[in-house]
Amino acid sequence: MFLTRVQAGILASAVLVAPALAQGKPFKHALPADTMGFISLPDLNTSLGEFQTTAFAKMWREEEVQDFVKDAMKLAEAKWNEGLEQLKAMHEAGAFPVSPDDILKLRVESFSGALTRVEVGMGEFGPEPKMGLLLHLGFGESAPTWRKLAKVGMAQLAAQAPPGATMKTSKLEGGAELVTMSKEGQ
Repeated sequence: MFLTRVQAGILASAVLVAPALAQGKPFKHALPADTMGFISLPDLNTSLGEFQTTAFAKMWREEEVQDFVKDAMKLAEAKWNEGLEQLKAMHEAGAFPVSPDDILKLRVESFSGALTRVEVGMGEFGPEPKMGLLLHLGFGESAPTWRKLAKVGMAQLAAQAPPGATMKTSKLEGGAELVTMSKEGQ
């Protein structure tokens, strides 16, 4: 199957909500009436700053916890640096459009998410969940870099699409672009 049912649910929700967002309506007012859950972090920097005063953050900073995760953190840092070096080589060779320096500048300034539907139906191999998810991320100044990365991802997805799959780009009110990928009969 080209699109999973979760991906199709996200796409369907985006098609329904995107026009309202393009008209300037707040995310929460653009959701279906039977939305099951909604979360919004309109200013992630402030939220992360406030998180630093929570009991969980205080526990994280304890010496015993830091000793416990030290090796995992070193491994994660080594893998991160290895990935940046690979990106640097790819960028210098013209195989990746975004430099590692730009990757390090990427930010997500706000986040909103909604669970619009949950169902369980029968699929080919037994029970299959069907979920409707809708996410909205605010990228601020780093939006142009995110856009480049999204285009790379969409090109890779299109290159791996099975026979009969199509990609359609359309403009929504307000200038937003909607890319729909589908396969006949799905």
